[in-house]
Amino acid sequence: MLKIKSPFYRIAHISKSTALYLLESGKVPCKDNGNQTHRFTIRTDDIILYLIDRKVHPDEYRAPKNWYSGRPIRHKPKSFKIKTLCILTSEKREAFH
Repeated sequence: MLKIKSPFYRIAHISKSTALYLLESGKVPCKDNGNQTHRFTIRTDDIILYLIDRKVHPDEYRAPKNWYSGRPIRHKPKSFKIKTLCILTSEKREAFH
């Protein structure tokens, strides 16, 4: 038996949000105890059956489009390109220091 969704989403290579959708919707059988932490108990056999069935019917396990809206998403910061420093004039380079 695996507890909570963290081992499940790692094994299935899915996001935490998708794991939550699959567990709350009942597409992956689990026991929900209603607590905030360690909420779901999932049998290992059910995870294996999910992985097999997901390969055969991938569309059945996709979260609906509006599932991810309104949830916080972290974006990677934009990388600073060195080329922009090379394009700067000598006056702007001095002002940069």
